[in-house]
Amino acid sequence: MSVARPIRIWTAKAILETRVHLLRIPVDYVRLTIEIPDVFFHPHEVNVRGLDTGWRLDTPLTRRIGDTHFSSTPLVPLKAPSVVVDTEWNILFSRDYAIAHASIVNREPIMMDERLWSI
Repeated sequence: MSVARPIRIWTAKAILETRVHLLRIPVDYVRLTIEIPDVFFHPHEVNVRGLDTGWRLDTPLTRRIGDTHFSSTPLVPLKAPSVVVDTEWNILFSRDYAIAHASIVNREPIMMDERLWSI
């Protein structure tokens, strides 16, 4: 996804996914617990077999996949393979989708381990 396109990441390993893109430790991140009714949750899945073998290191390609999806279908979540952990997936959704279908159940600050930024 491009930097200017706001999205939400729904994943247990969001901090690792975030770390590969940031140079400094974020100080204002929060964890949101959300609820989305099943009737509204039907994500589009990225076909990994259709990607070149080096796709994980091709940031312009992965951003283009997200940009194309959310430009044409902003109210459909995207199930995308993790770049960090090859057996995991991320669920990405737009702000419009969140406003239309998600309810925030809990909000709490995230304290990240500074050692992640000293490696």
